Amino acid sequence: EIPIIVGGGIRDAATAKEKLEAGADIIVTGNVLKNKDGIGIMKEIAAAVKNY
Repeated sequence: EIPIIVGGGIRDAATAKEKLEAGADIIVTGNVLKNKDGIGIMKEIAAAVKNY
């Protein structure tokens, strides 16, 4: 099985969850950390992924 890796445009927990629901195995984030609230947003994304 080839994992589906999705990245780009994932700037919030809702979008991350959307990608998982669409079949993504791995979510890639990066630029969200450039945001002044990046750490907080990453925590929200991590919680959404963990609770999926």
